[in-house]
Amino acid sequence: MVKLQIKIMQLIKIFTISLSFLIMLSSCNETDKNFKTFLFELADVPEQNRQAVLDTWMNKVYEFPIVEDTLVYFIYRNEKDMPVFLTGDMNSWQKGILPLLRIIGTDYYYCEYHFPLDARVEYKFIAGDQFVNDPYNERRSGGGYGENSLLMMPDYEFPSEILAKRSVIYTKLDTAAFRQNKTSASYPFYFYRHDSSSNTSPLVVFTDGSDYINFAQAPTILDNLIRDNKIPAINALFVDPKDRMKEYWMDESFTTLLIEEILPFVRKEYQINPDNTYLGGVSLGGLFSLYALKNYSSELAGVFSQSGAIWVDSLRILDELKNADFSNVKLYYSYGSFENQDSVHHRLNTFLTKKSARFSWDLFHEGHAWGSWKGHLDNALIYLLNKRKSGQNAN
Repeated sequence: MVKLQIKIMQLIKIFTISLSFLIMLSSCNETDKNFKTFLFELADVPEQNRQAVLDTWMNKVYEFPIVEDTLVYFIYRNEKDMPVFLTGDMNSWQKGILPLLRIIGTDYYYCEYHFPLDARVEYKFIAGDQFVNDPYNERRSGGGYGENSLLMMPDYEFPSEILAKRSVIYTKLDTAAFRQNKTSASYPFYFYRHDSSSNTSPLVVFTDGSDYINFAQAPTILDNLIRDNKIPAINALFVDPKDRMKEYWMDESFTTLLIEEILPFVRKEYQINPDNTYLGGVSLGGLFSLYALKNYSSELAGVFSQSGAIWVDSLRILDELKNADFSNVKLYYSYGSFENQDSVHHRLNTFLTKKSARFSWDLFHEGHAWGSWKGHLDNALIYLLNKRKSGQNAN
């Protein structure tokens, strides 16, 4: 009798486990449920069955990472059972800061992180000693260091101006180079002339020209903005440095070369006489563009700096510009909240305000990346090339 009772209890236990397993499998169709709730339910499934349940659930999720309001779950399948970390814009690409936790009984690991609802985030996993993109997320963003996985939060506004339309013929660039007489150094550049521009149209000079073309699709953006009447027809110069770290690090000799030699050469070569010339760039190129105002504010109608490296040499740029004349110049700067540069940009803001400069600035919940810079290039151009104010903080 006792043996029979034991046998019945064992059968009931098996039946209960099997029933809970079947219920859990059926619930995998409910992929709209909270991921944390799913994990709690998964904990009630026998450990040996969790892999199958999670496999079924993962196959029904249509988009990764999993976004639930401001909370995001990053999931990685780690069949080799090695340490896995999350890295990206949100932690300045640091290693070993954000570990993924193993879901017991499976080879899946996950990490959760809160982001602003309008954030744009580039990220990777570090599996062992390898940086890898998210295999469950097909979105990618390219830059100078290759492709990264891309997360766009629900309120992020995709910049449609970066897309080329099939039915539109876009401006072709002319490729040339400037050779310096003293050193014979050659500086390649690309010239953009819009069909509607004239020889007196504004000239916009892009530092890191090749990168603005390849990673930011700047010529496409210019064409789209002009076609949509957001900026006037312009000409543009995309110029590359020879020694970026030296020349853009507030180097006076390169500033002189650009303003007094390269620009006159381009004006003569393409027979243009722009009413206004603008200069801009990203990171060190943004710093250099600001620095050019030290001696050439009378030559420039405006400057833009995207994630400018103004922190260089303990904010030396502010000392360099203390005697600059800002009376006839418009300035625009922007940066990402994940760059952790609030304090230095606040000091730049205070400096420009005291100088009674005309400027506008924007802060985006994004990182130090070409994907961010191309997405907001329109903010800079619209502010500088139009009389009306724009940006979050135009004065």
